[in-house]
Amino acid sequence: MIVWLCEGCGCELKQEDKPEECPLCRRSDATFMKMDRKDPDKEEKDIQKKYDKVVEKLEKYTKDCEPEDLKYSVED
Repeated sequence: MIVWLCEGCGCELKQEDKPEECPLCRRSDATFMKMDRKDPDKEEKDIQKKYDKVVEKLEKYTKDCEPEDLKYSVED
């Protein structure tokens, strides 16, 4: 499996072609490092399913909340 790692924010993208922009930090000038990873085995897939269920439950808690303004730690 081919994974592209954004060197700006560390986002990992599982795709064959090099991305044009990072979907996380939205930098079109981001540099990506190509990495080869082994395909996940059954145990890793089971863990991922459990993780996805937990994230889904957490998202239900924030469903009706007002979105927060994201700020970097150097901003006031």
